[in-house]
Amino acid sequence: MACVAVGYLLAALAKEAAVTLPFALAAILAIRYPDLGRIDWSKQAALFMTTLIVAGAIFLVRTMCLGASVGVYPSGRSPADPVSILALPRFLLFLLFPAPLPGTQPFPVTLRWMAAISALVPLAILFSTRVYRVAGLAIAAIVALALPVLAISQDVAGPADTGRIFLLPVVGFALLIGYLFRDLRPVIARVGLAVMLTTWGALAAYYQYPWLIKAIVVRRVLRQIEEIAHATGTSRVVVANLPDDYFGPENMYLPMAARPPFVDLPPYVKVTGQREGIDRPDRSAVVLVWNPETKRLHPGVEASGR
Repeated sequence: MACVAVGYLLAALAKEAAVTLPFALAAILAIRYPDLGRIDWSKQAALFMTTLIVAGAIFLVRTMCLGASVGVYPSGRSPADPVSILALPRFLLFLLFPAPLPGTQPFPVTLRWMAAISALVPLAILFSTRVYRVAGLAIAAIVALALPVLAISQDVAGPADTGRIFLLPVVGFALLIGYLFRDLRPVIARVGLAVMLTTWGALAAYYQYPWLIKAIVVRRVLRQIEEIAHATGTSRVVVANLPDDYFGPENMYLPMAARPPFVDLPPYVKVTGQREGIDRPDRSAVVLVWNPETKRLHPGVEASGR
């Protein structure tokens, strides 16, 4: 019991969305044991009550310290807002038919057809095997784990823009897929899994390609900063006109990225970002100007500024 309390406390402190974990585990337990009479409900109830007490303590302390039991997003929307449930159908559809990231190119026609066919595979198995009880429990697990973060998907472009916060709710979807394929004939199961895994692999590769390109550019920028700092012996490197795509708004993460172990720079070397329209740095600084065509830094006489 103590291990459950400590483990649940650590999970909730690490990520507040974990407060719904007991409800998802209850659904998973019901899937694992179709014969509910075989479950020791007295023990399960004790464990469930332990997690509820821990969750209540967390909300109480949070309310005492911050004045609210749950956080509020920049738009003013709260995770406890009942309207957030309206984002649930879009999230469930996103699990079956993923959408491209906002600001990226739409999926090619081939990938869209592959995604459509892949989405039909679990639906066809579900309606043919009629395991509606398991499907309902799996969806209950998905909903329980998604409720704390549904409000975020309403404040942005949707689930595709906040995929990282939906990692936990996807557990229920993976459980459903695994159960659907469990009792199928080997040939059908292999073909269905091959279709779905090939599609998911292609979609993942398409998703990750822009991030891979950005990672290459980031590493190139850091390498250029390292080389110019060693070559000139300067104590300050200013990177001018670098877009926000690589080191965050106003290049706020550039000074942190341009430090060991990412680069080999002496501790006295300062690296800062500068946007157009900001005062030029002192004369001792080495200025590197971003070229959007080559996606490289080039030496500049001075930074763009007043």
